Amino acid sequence: MIILVAAMTRKRVIARSGVGLPWNIGEEKRHYMDIIRGKTIVMGRKTFAEMRHPFAGGHDIVVTRAAGRFENTDVCRTIDEAIAKAKEYGPDAYVIGGGQIFRQVIGFADRMLLSYIKKEYSGDIFFPRFSMRDWKVDKEEDFSEFTYVEYSRRG
Repeated sequence: MIILVAAMTRKRVIARSGVGLPWNIGEEKRHYMDIIRGKTIVMGRKTFAEMRHPFAGGHDIVVTRAAGRFENTDVCRTIDEAIAKAKEYGPDAYVIGGGQIFRQVIGFADRMLLSYIKKEYSGDIFFPRFSMRDWKVDKEEDFSEFTYVEYSRRG
């Protein structure tokens, strides 16, 4: 199963170039980390650099065409290679960004776990648009600064 995990504003902002997340919401960060801790996660090189460390207890897979190695991390050149590598570790791949990676995967993802930040922030990296005809809401939970929504693909 391919699961997208992201936090975004209602205008779909997920980051700002050179800055990363334009917000600092402790409760949302803890919630996000609880979701991905110990899981097999797939991310782009910039997302990995912004996270600044491999995640304990799971498997980190970085998609990049750049040469180099990342400590305790599998490096794949394409998203297809990364998903295949993730399946070697187990049935679920948690895709955590960034924008280019989400755009490549959203068409065949099975689930989305999205936090909608209530306050608007400016940014230039966006979560891709999606149609609610393709997704159903399985769970919605309201927090003080964000709303968490779990989606599954219809059909």
